[in-house]
Amino acid sequence: MHRKGINVNDVQPKDILCDFCGLPTWSLGDPCIEGHQGSIICGACLDSAYTSLVQSENGEQVEMPCRM
Repeated sequence: MHRKGINVNDVQPKDILCDFCGLPTWSLGDPCIEGHQGSIICGACLDSAYTSLVQSENGEQVEMPCRM
């Protein structure tokens, strides 16, 4: 996801946001994964999703822990 109103000819790391939490993960230096057509998920959201999946598969109560 990109910050609204960016200059498409001069995209900066702070303009690229995690699709889930909306934080500018590239400019913070956090690990992130880029997907199809520029979608981005930060490491913290990926970790939360994986943890939730494992908890769900183990029959545990699943909380939605993303840092929104």
